[in-house]
Amino acid sequence: MKNRWMRSALVALLAILLSAPVYPVASLDFASLDSARDKRDKRDKEATGLNASTSGRLELPDTGLTEEQKIVHLLNRIGYGPRPPIAGEPRMAGKPGDIERVKQMGIAAYIEQQLHPETIPDPEMGPRLAGFETLEMTPFELLATYPPPQILRVIEQRLAPQMGMDPEAAGVMFPELERYRARQDRRASEGEREDDPVARELRRQQRMSPQERMQQAMSSPARIIIELSQAKLLRAIYSERQLQEVMTDFWFNHFNVFFGKGADRWLVTSYEYEAIRPHALGHFRDLLGATASHPAMLFYLDNWLSADPEADYNQRELQRRYAAYLREQGSYPGALVVEILRRRGMDTRRVEQFFEQRMDQMENPRPRRRGRFGRRGSGNNQQPQQPPRRGLNENYARELLELHTLGVDGGYTQQDVIEVARCFTGWTILPLQFGPQFLYVDEFHDQGTKVVLDHKIENGGQRDGQRVLDMLARHPATARFISTKLARRFVSDDPPESLVERMAATFLETDGDIRAVLRTMFSSEEFWSAEAVNAKVKTPFEFVVSAARATNAEVETFPPGLVMTLRGLGQPLYAAQPPTGYADTAEAWVSTGGLLGRMKVGLGMAVNRLPGVRVELPPEILRAETTQELVEALSLQVLGRPASENTRQAVAAQLAEAQDEIAFGGRQMEARLALGWLLASPEFQRR
Repeated sequence: MKNRWMRSALVALLAILLSAPVYPVASLDFASLDSARDKRDKRDKEATGLNASTSGRLELPDTGLTEEQKIVHLLNRIGYGPRPPIAGEPRMAGKPGDIERVKQMGIAAYIEQQLHPETIPDPEMGPRLAGFETLEMTPFELLATYPPPQILRVIEQRLAPQMGMDPEAAGVMFPELERYRARQDRRASEGEREDDPVARELRRQQRMSPQERMQQAMSSPARIIIELSQAKLLRAIYSERQLQEVMTDFWFNHFNVFFGKGADRWLVTSYEYEAIRPHALGHFRDLLGATASHPAMLFYLDNWLSADPEADYNQRELQRRYAAYLREQGSYPGALVVEILRRRGMDTRRVEQFFEQRMDQMENPRPRRRGRFGRRGSGNNQQPQQPPRRGLNENYARELLELHTLGVDGGYTQQDVIEVARCFTGWTILPLQFGPQFLYVDEFHDQGTKVVLDHKIENGGQRDGQRVLDMLARHPATARFISTKLARRFVSDDPPESLVERMAATFLETDGDIRAVLRTMFSSEEFWSAEAVNAKVKTPFEFVVSAARATNAEVETFPPGLVMTLRGLGQPLYAAQPPTGYADTAEAWVSTGGLLGRMKVGLGMAVNRLPGVRVELPPEILRAETTQELVEALSLQVLGRPASENTRQAVAAQLAEAQDEIAFGGRQMEARLALGWLLASPEFQRR
């Protein structure tokens, strides 16, 4: 029976969602709030003073929305939806809901506060993230704690024999190598794909007991993606700094990096927390520079391999350059291996001596003896083959122009792509075994003159790339492209040209001040228009987070139930492979399969069937005397407003078909099923 009424509801849900793109808020009955709205609008204007374009403060336009409608709309756009009051949780007992808090503060004041997240106390996040050790680690520390198998194999097969280590002892020290080989064998036999690290890890865990699953996942590199994903969800659900979370997600998707590509497994945490998050509400140029020089981006788009094809460099000289750079940083080439062994409980004095000798040989090479072992063309006695020489790689240059700044119609040519790639030659990283860091190598750099967008760039070494970033960050096409993407995220899939033009003008006037651009948008009639309300379909991430917020769900640290849920809905975190990231328009997410998945998640969350997620119903809702009153009370909690007549009728119909379950579970079951159907409703799928 359950499958039958789920299928019938899915057909209705899909039809409504596709045929009614916007639910006109003007039809909702909030007449009793009109006088309060007028008073609140007057107070907002008095509090904020002049227009945004002249003072940087907000003046909210009157577009016919009531105060309540404005607040719900704002909370669905500036964050991940309103949270209702919290009455039952002892730690947060008596905390007002988000709608009431914004009423008390004033809409304009709330927006200004969100634009400055550093001023917002966020007491919940410290305790919730306290156990996530990997978030506090540098890439070097992550590599030492959760080393990649290729480094362990080098230690086992090359270093251990050179140092006289017992091979069996080395095997005991690195038990993950045995697991790695077993996975490789199984992957080869099953034809398993390599492109989804989260999926691979979850499939592996499904074959284990819960205890084994917990122990192995949290003692392997999988812990990095699990904690990073879980932290992102917890921040989005519980943080008071909602706009910062939205903008961090927006910019990560804009400057996307795929966690599953090689070394990026150990680099993406640093990328988000050092390159993206600190600049999410700052100046675009700072954000652009931070992403361009971060090892995660350099590795993901292969710029670390890019060099002038005619560059004259020697591999031994390059190794010495790496060693000298590490010396300057207070480190040395074998530091990562030493740290790995130290963390395994080994006395590393012999290993350190070994690397000191290698360093001495590298810095003071002995003259080569010319003899039969040194002659060219001597058969098996030839010199060891040099690694393949580097060449010009255009990947980063192309995405920098097409996706990060100007846009596909930004007026650049293929020759501009080549010239930009030449400017970024030499922007590389230290090899993984040294602990990847940004490094500029002048020997790799194209020393010639470049011409980018008709601007001549004389050779300036590393400065060539910086000049390109300066030029692109201040280009009118960039201003328009970034403004369009922001308006698409916050207003509608097809944002009004008038709004984009004003945002782009602010971008250029303020040298790419992201806060100023957002103020222009938040003070616009287009943002507050009735047509913009409910005009956006939620992505799976937005749906899951808003559902957790609307139900005041308690999300546990482990197991990562919502992380697994997002994989099933088609949006695993940090796993978008193409540089475009995940789509930000409805057409990518509205499908029969996708909506069926959302229905299952909504009902699963409501009846506490999602691992690691707990929903408790407020006692006052369970005291409702009739089903109609129950649905009305839940609608206010879930949607922040009364549900439409279509939604009320649809929920009532589904409850009528579930009388067997309700008879068995009583009012508690009826309330949970009603909650689940409201979470699955077309109204909740929109923001």
